[in-house]
Amino acid sequence: MYGVSRQAAHRRFSDATVVPADYFDELLKDLDDKPEVVPALAQAATRLERARPSPLSNAQKTSKMRKQNRK
Repeated sequence: MYGVSRQAAHRRFSDATVVPADYFDELLKDLDDKPEVVPALAQAATRLERARPSPLSNAQKTSKMRKQNRK
């Protein structure tokens, strides 16, 4: 340990701002901009969607199993 309690450190630094004043204004402004598509990430997302099995509800699974059992 460093000889400082967690409470003492919190009291010391709780009033200090750790981000610039305009950080959140810039963040909100950037949300209004059109998103930039990164081709490599878009391709990876497409591959993941194709590889992932589609989620079925329990009712759909039961219905599908009944149809298979009828054959």
